[in-house]
Amino acid sequence: TANVRIGSNKSVIGLPGAGFDGIGLHARRQSNIIVRNIKSTNILASTGDGLKIEQSTNV
Repeated sequence: TANVRIGSNKSVIGLPGAGFDGIGLHARRQSNIIVRNIKSTNILASTGDGLKIEQSTNV
């Protein structure tokens, strides 16, 4: 499973039906992130889930 890294001060807003297939979102040591209306499918269980947040604030 691949991950898309999200930087600080970003919004990821999905339109109806928007999503990632086999791709998750990852934020590490970032702040001020908004994620709305996004669906992740076909994520391998061994890699975690579709949204990984580490040492981040205001997510």
